[in-house]
Amino acid sequence: VNNAGVLPKLYRIEEITEEEWNKIIGVNLTGVFFMCKAVARHMIERRRGKIVNISSIAGKEGGTVGVAYAASKAGVIGLTRALARELAPFNITVNAVAPGPVDTSALSDEIKRRGAELSPQGRIARPEEVAHAVIFLIENDHVNGEVININGGRYMD
Repeated sequence: VNNAGVLPKLYRIEEITEEEWNKIIGVNLTGVFFMCKAVARHMIERRRGKIVNISSIAGKEGGTVGVAYAASKAGVIGLTRALARELAPFNITVNAVAPGPVDTSALSDEIKRRGAELSPQGRIARPEEVAHAVIFLIENDHVNGEVININGGRYMD
């Protein structure tokens, strides 16, 4: 499970520096790529495996947290689907979850409040709700290349 990521302050395109862009893309997308590459080699040898990447609602809807974050998480979705197709012949599934805001200490009270206001359910996700989706993807052998939304109906596709 690839759950490393950085949630930066909100950068508008005219404000973000190249250094900040590279940091966000580096952690959120490049880090996921290299972790997948590292484990895929061993999974291919064993001819089985599961990879679950953590993306974000921002990767699907464009996000309200800035262009770099949205681009990095959209990249995780593209990477997930490409790897799912590439690794399927080796009995390896690659999927992702795309949560909206999750009630953790990493989020400010303001982001939690805004996230709850945007959700039709009127709240943000609990960590265990994300964990249950990850467990489903790990336990299922025939779901591959999918991205599960976990956002209370805020974004549906």
